[in-house]
Amino acid sequence: RVLSGLEQLLSFKSNDAATFRQSLTAGVWGAGPNVVLQLISILIFSVHNVNVGPDGHQPTYAEMLQQSVILEHAFIATFEYAGHLLQHSIDSEDAFVSLTLPAVLVVMEWLSSRPEVAMGSEVKENEGQARMFFWMKCVGLLNKLLDDTSNRVVDRAFVKDNQDEGVSLWEDHELRGFIPLLPIQEKLDFTKRPSADIGNKKEMHARIDRLIQ
Repeated sequence: RVLSGLEQLLSFKSNDAATFRQSLTAGVWGAGPNVVLQLISILIFSVHNVNVGPDGHQPTYAEMLQQSVILEHAFIATFEYAGHLLQHSIDSEDAFVSLTLPAVLVVMEWLSSRPEVAMGSEVKENEGQARMFFWMKCVGLLNKLLDDTSNRVVDRAFVKDNQDEGVSLWEDHELRGFIPLLPIQEKLDFTKRPSADIGNKKEMHARIDRLIQ
């Protein structure tokens, strides 16, 4: 049911941007949560919570079996959901302004900080299919962004002259202090409040740079 609702939400294309934006959130900076970012954060925390567990707790054999089943389903849901977000960005006429890119960045940077999660271990068929779906869409989006980047010579020159190191985006501020993302957030500058939504030109390029690095 969650995926069917997501597919309906993501069915809005670039020509329906206003409708899509209204569906995503009732507002930004406290007026309402961004649904896409909210859901991906819940899924990331589900994986983190099962994978890490309470400090000092030695699970029983029964708990370990239960944990592996829960973790498998958490991985399937996370990679399938993220794959649909990637596909929506791929389908956008201009991926740079895709409204799902902030959530995509969150997923990609989380995986970059957890290589064992990104690679997986003793993966079963359903989880393997979900992972393959995600990585295929990931490659597709990165190729699209690289192609689009090469066609934006003027914009890239602008960003090179105006880029700050460690610039934080609105999704960083929304999820500031979120434990699974702390390794990423430690490198960011939170002293400046970013623009809402996908941000200004400088922030949009900062997001793309972080995705393709």
